[in-house]
Amino acid sequence: MAGQGSAIVVGGSIGGLTAAIAMARTGVRTTVLECRDSFEGRGGIGVDYRMLCEATGEHPDDSLAYIYGYRRSTSFNALYAWLAEVGSRVEGLELRLGVDVTKVHQDDDKAYAITGSEELAADILIGADGYRSIVRGEVNPDQLLTDYAGFMAWRGWLAESDLPDGTPLPSDDLVSFGFGRQMLVAFPLPGLNNRDLSKGLRTIGFAWHDPTRTRLLEDAGCVRDGKILRGLESGMFPPGLAQEMIGNAGRMWPTPWREAIVECFEQGIAFGTPIGNYLPERMSRGRIGLIGDAAHAVAPATGQGYNSSVEDAIALRDSVRGGVAGSAGPAAMASFERLRLGPAQELVRWSRQWSRTYVGPER
Repeated sequence: MAGQGSAIVVGGSIGGLTAAIAMARTGVRTTVLECRDSFEGRGGIGVDYRMLCEATGEHPDDSLAYIYGYRRSTSFNALYAWLAEVGSRVEGLELRLGVDVTKVHQDDDKAYAITGSEELAADILIGADGYRSIVRGEVNPDQLLTDYAGFMAWRGWLAESDLPDGTPLPSDDLVSFGFGRQMLVAFPLPGLNNRDLSKGLRTIGFAWHDPTRTRLLEDAGCVRDGKILRGLESGMFPPGLAQEMIGNAGRMWPTPWREAIVECFEQGIAFGTPIGNYLPERMSRGRIGLIGDAAHAVAPATGQGYNSSVEDAIALRDSVRGGVAGSAGPAAMASFERLRLGPAQELVRWSRQWSRTYVGPER
């Protein structure tokens, strides 16, 4: 498979790793650059195991623990660990952690990623760096920020062993509840070893959708002019907010989810995520392309955030099979955009419509 060319993936989270594995399997030498030194996610991920198998060339059923409700779900941690292990066995794939990419650019011959200490070059470059993507500026320079959808999600996760004594343990299913305009999606997840699904050894995750906090997000600098700038970490909470949320949880949600939410706010490990939609005008330009939230951010309620990244990875694999060296690089990126732009736009439009319906006229 020599002579297939090279790729840089900016962003080594689950979407970036999936794409890197898919491309490296075709013989494209792939380097993943990730600014974080380690990963610890805080929630659950809906996974289409059939597509994941197609993208990575590995069957996850026996090695990736999951909970099955109306969809298969696993934890971010378990999925990342599984992908990292698969990637470590793929020839021609290098994962570099703790590398902060500050700028990307391209010329007729290569695409480049600039870090604090070096400039790396490859035949193509893929931005998998999330809704605050640096790479997005090279592909959609007039459309840099993600649109705020009008609501947020309070999120957290907790070991079942940290629940108050006597709290009943949840069932095996992903469940949802409503309270007025508030919505709670809650789920058990694999335990801290990323595999244990035994009751008492699992973790509990939740996403509490809240359409009443736009002013809070604006005051905290998380949202400005209808665009998302950052998340709301617990250290940014104004005085009294955690206690307010604890009281609301007691009124709104049933056991054991109520107790899990209360513990997360009491321990300072709950956080807020402004929900956004990003409708792309394009997904590639020259030798540079975008995938995942960098390309097409959607509301979690679609259940397709990660799965759409897997679809991106499969399209990248199919587009780079013949190699990316020389003039094949821009051609591969153009092929990728033809495969993915229409479906990605359709998904974001659906997410926008769902968001408008959920938020309603009281935004």
